[in-house]
Amino acid sequence: MAELEHIRWCRYHQFHNWRMGIPENGARKDAALRIHKDLIPYDELTKEEKEKDKDNIRMLQKLFAES
Repeated sequence: MAELEHIRWCRYHQFHNWRMGIPENGARKDAALRIHKDLIPYDELTKEEKEKDKDNIRMLQKLFAES
């Protein structure tokens, strides 16, 4: 499910004209240029970035459980 969450996140950004890129200042993203370094396949993410996707899934599961 975390991989699907990452795919969803990527598609959202790609739909809004973002592309993969590493800003010159080394940041994760540059909103003005619409580039983000994590617009890559799930398998290429760092362990920390994969954990963020897992956290989003856990949060959704908790919300649905409370409904």
